[in-house]
Amino acid sequence: MAERLKKLLPKLISENQNGFTPDKEIADSIILVSEVIHLICKEKQKEWIESIKFCISTVNYSLIVNGNVRGFFGATNGLCQGDPLSPALFELMAEVLGKLIKKRHTYNIWKGIKVHNQLNAITHSQFADDIVIFGEASLVEAKNIMSTLKLYSEQFGQLMNNQKLQLFFFNTDRQTQLRIASLFGIIVSELPIKYLGIRIDKGGRQPQIWDDVIKSCMSKSEIWKNIWLT
Repeated sequence: MAERLKKLLPKLISENQNGFTPDKEIADSIILVSEVIHLICKEKQKEWIESIKFCISTVNYSLIVNGNVRGFFGATNGLCQGDPLSPALFELMAEVLGKLIKKRHTYNIWKGIKVHNQLNAITHSQFADDIVIFGEASLVEAKNIMSTLKLYSEQFGQLMNNQKLQLFFFNTDRQTQLRIASLFGIIVSELPIKYLGIRIDKGGRQPQIWDDVIKSCMSKSEIWKNIWLT
């Protein structure tokens, strides 16, 4: 009886049921569920992307002149600075660059640097639109860094601002410095520098690095003292 019923099961059981049915495996259900979830998530991603694209492409502005709203015109360059959506989108775009750098490091294309024989090399540090890149002082490494940045620029249309680029070397002969600087098209800079408002020098973490921040806070507090609350 069981053998006769077994032959009839393929005709009686729908294609959605894979248990105890001849010529069907448990892997069929696993693959089906996995693929469906993947496609659903992909559709959600597409829907999310379309929503963001709609927000960017349908931006409109009005001007306030003497307290009155005047005009109504569309934007041609997407979101403007100050839009609540701008920081999040910028972070996502910057994250792509970070992921690209990590991928190149994984394939040993971008070596980065190791400090005090640490296990993992450091390749970069990002904060909003500021990025500090670490790499081996060699022409090969410099070319790989340039190709990575070029690939990112081609994909997202963001270009490097050579006026803000700074190049630093440590324990590197002058000839190598000049060759790499020529490749990037910028001159070699010297420490100290200001990064995110903090003075960074060879001395490391010294109390003096906070002097400028303290002076700035004191200056602002003096201004606030002269403002009356009403």
